[in-house]
Amino acid sequence: MSCSSCVNSIEGALNSMVGVKATVNFATESVHVNAEAGVTTKALIAAIKSAGYSATLVTDPSQLALHSKRSGLALALSILFAVPAIAISMVMSWHHSIDMFVHDQLDAFGLPHPLYSPTAWVAIGLTAPLILIVAFPIHRAAFNNFLIFINPKRQGALTMDNLVSLGSLTAFGWSIYANSTGNGDVYTEVAAGVLLFVILGRYLEARAKSSAGSALQSLLKLGSKEVTVIRSGQEVIIPIANLQVGDEFLVKPGERIATDGEVIIGNSSVDNSMITGESLPIEVKPGSKVIGATVNHNGRIVVKATRIGGDTELARITAMVLSAQGGRSPIQTRVNKISAIFVPVVTLVAIATGLVWYLYDAQLTNAIATGIAVLVIACPCALGLATPVALMVASGRGAQRGIVISAPSALEAARGIDRVLLDKTGTLTTGQMKVSAATVSLSAAAQLAQIYPELIKEATFLSSALSIESQNTHPVGQAIAEYIAAQGIKPTTVTD
Repeated sequence: MSCSSCVNSIEGALNSMVGVKATVNFATESVHVNAEAGVTTKALIAAIKSAGYSATLVTDPSQLALHSKRSGLALALSILFAVPAIAISMVMSWHHSIDMFVHDQLDAFGLPHPLYSPTAWVAIGLTAPLILIVAFPIHRAAFNNFLIFINPKRQGALTMDNLVSLGSLTAFGWSIYANSTGNGDVYTEVAAGVLLFVILGRYLEARAKSSAGSALQSLLKLGSKEVTVIRSGQEVIIPIANLQVGDEFLVKPGERIATDGEVIIGNSSVDNSMITGESLPIEVKPGSKVIGATVNHNGRIVVKATRIGGDTELARITAMVLSAQGGRSPIQTRVNKISAIFVPVVTLVAIATGLVWYLYDAQLTNAIATGIAVLVIACPCALGLATPVALMVASGRGAQRGIVISAPSALEAARGIDRVLLDKTGTLTTGQMKVSAATVSLSAAAQLAQIYPELIKEATFLSSALSIESQNTHPVGQAIAEYIAAQGIKPTTVTD
């Protein structure tokens, strides 16, 4: 897809089918389909192909890879041909030197001189492979879109490819005509420049898509690839795909729990922060429920699998994130409606501009130049890309931080929030307390002097506190013990 008009073409083809509701996401280059029973995947893909696009079925969210369509190679070739063509066309001081060099070479081989500027022919020669080879996918897509657009039996729309193709080919064709007849100026820098910046824009667009999707890819990678199951009393390592409901598997300290299940042997603490956002480990024992992809802290446990594959909590969260990214906010719907009529309107405006200029000063060259200018500057890629990429970033990064966005409209509604209620420990704070300073107050010292004079000394007091709190698992007790131990104080020997 090259622009948001492509979204309208694909959606139109799919939604024209009975019992089908489709939503296309420009940023992820994917389509989410809700269809009635009896609608086959083959029929859906055929409908997409009828609109001039190709599609493959994604059976696993991890297969949803963002691709750059070889945009890096296309950009490198564009720079190779476009930069010298633009430079030759625009740096007037080069023209005489190039013309003399070409004349000398032609004289050396006894060939006739060109009628008009050899410099322009050099620029045209450099632009030709850019137009005919590098930009061929753009022209092919534009031609297919046009055929579909004029066919009343097929659903389609003109896209940015049509504007770019028409503008660059017009400028290139006019340049050949002008330099062959000497009638008008050459616009090779326009043809080369338009394609260079369009291809650069698509390269940056692909990079933005890849970067925005990285959060989701990180979420998908949380799941384990292998699991140690207990078979006839033996530990056997198998791929996670072979794990079945009811299988018992071993989780060692520091390992991720392979799937949702129930602890049947052992005691430990589990870090659920990736799923629930709770920073404090949760104590688990036989009978406790555990969530796949969470981390086992300090105990060896055996878990019985209760949910696998697409039924797990991680799969549910991933599906919600994908659904949010594939959904559409109200503002995005309005943008797509604008894009549907944008290309035809711009084309008509370009033609009208050329006609007005021709009627104004009767100069065909000026009329064509202004018409081309309208075509080449009308590039609403940001219009179609801004909302879906922002949605991708928000939903992906939110999922990494334990915030699952169930619908795009929620983000748009969030701007009206003026109060947020949150629990403190584990959400606003990490739950890991630290002691900043310790002193013995005067009132406490006076009381201690009557009972145990030695405790008046701070070191003795802290040593006694360390002896007590080092045996305590409470977060406050652990913070006190860590602070005192960091001072180099040893615990007092405690007896009954």
